[in-house]
Amino acid sequence: MNRRMLDVALGLLTALVIGCGGGTDGEPGKEETPGGEQPNNQTLTWAGTWDASIEYSVRCDHGFGNMQSASYTTSFTVALTGQNSALEAQIDVNYFMTGTGSASKLDLNGTFPLKGADNQKASTRERETDLTLRLDKVMSKDSATGTLSGSFKSGFGNPCDVQSGTVSFTRN
Repeated sequence: MNRRMLDVALGLLTALVIGCGGGTDGEPGKEETPGGEQPNNQTLTWAGTWDASIEYSVRCDHGFGNMQSASYTTSFTVALTGQNSALEAQIDVNYFMTGTGSASKLDLNGTFPLKGADNQKASTRERETDLTLRLDKVMSKDSATGTLSGSFKSGFGNPCDVQSGTVSFTRN
């Protein structure tokens, strides 16, 4: 009778260990999440061609206290090249950004063809433009949203600040 109890106890203990993830039925090193889905261990590769939709408001100093504001909705094609640790983006002729990306975000800094309140494109000179594009809501490997912020000089040299900017990227 004692041998039978020992076998039952050993069987229950084995079932308990296997039921807690200690078994060998699945692949080693992978834990299952609720619903049977595997966790996402892949890194998003940002390199490629993206369609960018942008909504932003600017406030520009036209001199002598003459502050003017404007709002724009526009779209661009953004060509990203390189590895996530050293990305380069070309947005339009002579407009370039550099930055880094990961599975959860993309940060780019540089020049971008925004328009000031005078309806003129931002300067292409890096010393006159300090813009940041941050995509921090990644919906999939082909879609992300975020913000656009910073300052620039418009085509006529007026200093402008981005008051609010939202960006949506969709892989082309």
